[in-house]
Amino acid sequence: MKPLCIHLQTQSVPSRHLPKRTFWIITVPITQVYIATTPIDDNSPGIIVNRSKTFTCTTNAGRPSSKIQWYKSIDNITSLATPQPDTNCNNGKCRSSSELTYTVTKSDDGKVIYCTAVNGKDPMVRSENKTIVIWYGPSNVTISPQTPTYTVNESTGSVGAVTCQAHDCKPECVVRWIGPTFTGDTSLTYSVLNLRNILRNQTGNYFCRAAHQAWNKTSVYISVIVNYRPTKVTITPPNQVYTVRETSDSVGPINCTADCKPECTMAWNGPNIPDGTTSVLNLQNIERNQAGDYQCMATNIIGSEMSIIVNITVMYGPKQVIIEPNTLIYTITETTGKIGPITCTAGCNPNCSMSWTGPTIRSGALSVLHLQNIDRNQAGSYMCTATNNYGSKASSSVSVIVECEYQMYYCLIQ
Repeated sequence: MKPLCIHLQTQSVPSRHLPKRTFWIITVPITQVYIATTPIDDNSPGIIVNRSKTFTCTTNAGRPSSKIQWYKSIDNITSLATPQPDTNCNNGKCRSSSELTYTVTKSDDGKVIYCTAVNGKDPMVRSENKTIVIWYGPSNVTISPQTPTYTVNESTGSVGAVTCQAHDCKPECVVRWIGPTFTGDTSLTYSVLNLRNILRNQTGNYFCRAAHQAWNKTSVYISVIVNYRPTKVTITPPNQVYTVRETSDSVGPINCTADCKPECTMAWNGPNIPDGTTSVLNLQNIERNQAGDYQCMATNIIGSEMSIIVNITVMYGPKQVIIEPNTLIYTITETTGKIGPITCTAGCNPNCSMSWTGPTIRSGALSVLHLQNIDRNQAGSYMCTATNNYGSKASSSVSVIVECEYQMYYCLIQ
């Protein structure tokens, strides 16, 4: 420990006053100078470029107060500091301090901050060094190749390798790709985007981010467009069977949708679909010729897919009753003549019950008229009627004329 410095001072006074006195002024030299940052951290203090850091320089107790100087490496920067009031004074000894708030530039990286203090004529005391570590960058984040948009087909397509690099980072940047379902690898200098057998959920924007404790920066975006064929065609409502009455009932609207990229064209296939039908099937006042199976097909440049089958059953009564052969007048000789078979048919859904009416025909379902060995009492008009729950219709009348011979006289019965 340094000894106390005693400075002797004498003063002469006139004889008529008290005798000459001697004053003893004792200086206490400082022995330690401390440097710290605010808030307190370890050496070296990381400082973000163009931002400020506050340093405090404090001495141990001494007499008189100390003169504090600040240095950045060899440059005296005391003019930037602010002296602080002495503290912890006791018996004329005080702690001296000074505060420096310094705004760093990139060129300060690696330089040191320290302070010195001196009181009286004793040697200067120096603090430890605080090395300036500048955090800066990234100045730029680049990708290679610089393709802004990738358009690929699902499963077979790929994107990459696209390399991302951060420039001029301290501390070293962590670089990663960010995008749909992809977090990328992490490294200190670069990251590679590499998408193989790409899926539709990987459609979207991707960018590269470089970051460290102080700053972060992102690259330009790249857009990934994944084209894919329809894999499912959905119809709404999902009914697969419709049973309707002709003319008075309708089917639809039935909407057909599919997930496609690019967008699909939609087309319904089925019997007698109205012109202009695309994604919506709407059959108003439905006709019997529109009964059958319907499917919606979704198509784009990648492929096509069919919906489930929608079956439409149209219920209707007979519109026309057809007889075959279509002869409407028969002239027959009694006993030896015959008529038929005459077949009666009609278009119906559900099937119609067919019945012939005429002289001597018993009631009941009968679709074929067949008269053998015809008798005179079978002469007259015959008619076939078709019937179901949706209607009834009669055929044209068939006239039967019976020529008869009785006791050598000819007769004509109709």
